[in-house]
Amino acid sequence: MSRHDFSKSPLSPESISEFLDFARTIATEAGKGIADRFNSRSFSVEAKDDGSPVTEADQEAERYLRDCIAREFPEHGIIGEEFGAKGTNQEFIWVLDPIDGTKSFVHGVPLFGTLIGLLYRKRPVIGLIHQPVLGRMATGDNRHAWLNGERIRVRGDRPFSEATLLMTDPSDPLLLERGKSYTDLIRGAGVVRSWGDCFGYLALVMGQADIMIDPILNPWDMLPLLPVLRGAGAIVTDCNGGPAEDGTSLLASTSRGLHNRVLRGLEDFPMVAR
Repeated sequence: MSRHDFSKSPLSPESISEFLDFARTIATEAGKGIADRFNSRSFSVEAKDDGSPVTEADQEAERYLRDCIAREFPEHGIIGEEFGAKGTNQEFIWVLDPIDGTKSFVHGVPLFGTLIGLLYRKRPVIGLIHQPVLGRMATGDNRHAWLNGERIRVRGDRPFSEATLLMTDPSDPLLLERGKSYTDLIRGAGVVRSWGDCFGYLALVMGQADIMIDPILNPWDMLPLLPVLRGAGAIVTDCNGGPAEDGTSLLASTSRGLHNRVLRGLEDFPMVAR
């Protein structure tokens, strides 16, 4: 059993704080190896079955994170991008993406990061986004969010014509198939950039962007983000406006007005099976 005792109140503020401290610690340590690999360019690249790239840095980092969790919380489940799931019937499940944005990592672009989340009864209760090269770590518990220990909030509402709209891939077929409504969306925003993957969500909670869209995500891509986004005051749904946890896409924005404007541009967005 774990040396932590959460039997009386597993989601008390004290317990949440302890989970967050643990996540910060293991992310910091994993980030040292990721940054070393990135800066030295000492890795090979292989293609997974779905065609996406994977490197030794992805695998090393996830092994380290899983080992730490197994030692500290042996009764908890784990879902990770590289090594699958175990203990998914447990009340607590950790969700890991060791390098979210491996394509950026491979191409020497520092817009990638490590994602760590914790689910309680299938719902995310803490989340973490860590950019080891840029030295930025955002954490959240659905009520509050922090960047390197300082409280953060999304920036205030603004007209769509002045908003910064981010996407991992603006040419994704699921977006292009929206036709004129999507074209009008792109033309109507103040700034549109492909500063995507976890960097886009980090920019949003830091007050540097207003909207981030991802048309298809896996659980390890999405679930760790939600407590950070919500803690910073962002509005989050899937691209149909439904509950983010239950969908396969993600839309995050800084205000209800901006959110509704983007949903109109993504109307009838398809539900995609993972």
